[in-house]
Amino acid sequence: MYARLNHIILKTSVEGPGVRTALWFQGCSHRCDGCFAKHTWEKDKGFSKKVSEIIGLILSQETRGITISGGEPFDQFDQLYDIIHGVKEKKDIIVFTGYEYHELLKKDKRCSELLENIDLLIDGRFIQIEKEAKRPFVGSKNQNFRFLSERISEKELFEQKNCVEIRINQSGKITINGMFPAEEFKKEML
Repeated sequence: MYARLNHIILKTSVEGPGVRTALWFQGCSHRCDGCFAKHTWEKDKGFSKKVSEIIGLILSQETRGITISGGEPFDQFDQLYDIIHGVKEKKDIIVFTGYEYHELLKKDKRCSELLENIDLLIDGRFIQIEKEAKRPFVGSKNQNFRFLSERISEKELFEQKNCVEIRINQSGKITINGMFPAEEFKKEML
């Protein structure tokens, strides 16, 4: 089975507590107004990778956990299910979704079982008029932190401030991941 991905970062320290692997799924059914990740919406963009290879990559890294985002990870439910079950014993798991928790429980019978294997679910669609940059990792006030296990604590999550990593590859391509508070950015630019 193959997953459609937008991006993988093998080691990052801005996508959750500790050093993590970050994985962005390609394709999103929500298409929220004002989304900063519109490049992840189209299902036919990005690249395909075998789920077994993704699991192998994640497990080969000396990292605390994995952060899964998108696009919309739950739009590729079978692939998400297999990845989470393939790494759950060795890594803590954060998943971002535009679906709300109650929607996921209604979406698929296996969703409630899958949620039992996610340590932190950050749920809710991005709503532009509720945009915020004060809490780490979320873009709008309506989005929720659902601590589904004790592997990630609220205290350690909120000790982390929004920040970015800038990477320059060998060919000179620049990529940025993470979140930088807009208010702070404006201050720095003045």
